[in-house]
Amino acid sequence: MKRRTFTLLAPAGIAAGTLTFTGCPLATVFSTLEGVLTVAEIAFGAFSGVVGLAAPIVALIDGYLNSVSNAAAQASALIPADGILTPAIDVQIGLLFVGAIAPNLPPGVPQEIVQDLAKIAPAIEAFLKSIGIIKTASLKLGATPGSAKVTTTLTKNVTLSTADLKKIGSLRARALVLAKATGK
Repeated sequence: MKRRTFTLLAPAGIAAGTLTFTGCPLATVFSTLEGVLTVAEIAFGAFSGVVGLAAPIVALIDGYLNSVSNAAAQASALIPADGILTPAIDVQIGLLFVGAIAPNLPPGVPQEIVQDLAKIAPAIEAFLKSIGIIKTASLKLGATPGSAKVTTTLTKNVTLSTADLKKIGSLRARALVLAKATGK
């Protein structure tokens, strides 16, 4: 397959890295994105039922869940109304999720919350893999913004059906609900 390379500005706080896009069936893309939202919603449910956590811990967890849900909402918003996905849009979607970095939680956080939050990163990785992303460089929180070199093997646009667009709309609505709940 022919590779196309795009160089885009990395999200603030993310070091430059290289990602490769190879593409996947749309059903897998949708199911893995839905998986990300489902585990984030479960984690939020467990987290919101706990009282007495220190404010900095609450802020860490809220921030992480907010970054995940915002990435999902923004990813679905990048898909134009005409349903045509381009390699450049795939690149932008991947970069949104690269910025969702799990917090390092201190001892004392209830195990249920820690376990639920730990399920989000593998779900994100599955979604990124479904759109062909392979992390080939370390991406670290706190680094100065830089360029991220992103490669895609997609050589043509992909047109989504009306049903696909409806599914994306449904996932976006779920992501926005979670983003609102975690955005303080």
